[in-house]
Amino acid sequence: MSDLEQFLALPDVDNLTEDVYVSDRVGTFTIKAMTADDFEDYRRKAGVRATKKGTEFNTTRFFLAMIAGQTIKPDFANKEILARCGCTTPEQVVSKKLLMGEITKLANRIQEISGFDNNLDEDIEEAKN
Repeated sequence: MSDLEQFLALPDVDNLTEDVYVSDRVGTFTIKAMTADDFEDYRRKAGVRATKKGTEFNTTRFFLAMIAGQTIKPDFANKEILARCGCTTPEQVVSKKLLMGEITKLANRIQEISGFDNNLDEDIEEAKN
């Protein structure tokens, strides 16, 4: 098989999913890998901007957007879930229902299946630029 055929045989990244055990409290979620467009959207939502002291990046906002967008089960954008939680956005549901440690665990795993195997701080620093 040629290099081109091997490359074309790779699955599309938007089809890469994984079940992740989050905690005894919330159980297992199904997540999917990020595309380049997804990553850029979450980066924008995190409020990357230049300040007098350098670049400002809201990591928590980035994590919430990424989890809300890359979690298949549960579907944080489900209208019933939003209504029952009294939230208007999927990110609010994630923030309201998950502990910070659970958020970090999910965010790390989503980044890992998306090909970020470096230190998380290095990835965030790169996202700032």
